[in-house]
Amino acid sequence: PHPVRVVHVDLDIALDHPRRRVEGTVVHHVVVPPHVRDRVLELDQHGLEIAAVAIDGQAVTASRSGDR
Repeated sequence: PHPVRVVHVDLDIALDHPRRRVEGTVVHHVVVPPHVRDRVLELDQHGLEIAAVAIDGQAVTASRSGDR
């Protein structure tokens, strides 16, 4: 079981057909049970470029491991 549960995802994208690109923003709404100490959210991002990560509007450091 995952300690952090995604309850809703907001997706706002724009397609750029000539450049063959998809750009946009994804917001994950999550629930972290109070007893969870290790607050890690692991997402697959195969082939995606992630420009920024924030929690409650505050920039945070993100890391990658291979394609994750």
